[in-house]
Amino acid sequence: MCALGEGSLDSLFGLLGIVVGGIIYAEYYSSFFRGIRKIASYGRVSLEQLLKVNHWIIILVLVAIMVAFCLWFEKLNK
Repeated sequence: MCALGEGSLDSLFGLLGIVVGGIIYAEYYSSFFRGIRKIASYGRVSLEQLLKVNHWIIILVLVAIMVAFCLWFEKLNK
């Protein structure tokens, strides 16, 4: 939207893609979700219960991934 306000007409394609993608998502959401719900109906299950591991292991793995991503991103921008 900002690029369009600055006069960049090529941003219209991005805006059009967002609108079309939103329409497609809204149209097919219910049928897609219904199919997924049949395949993966686990009820109210946490990631800890699904993987059968302690919640601290999941937290440590996610923190390690986040730190590695941040370090990689910093290295990439130097």
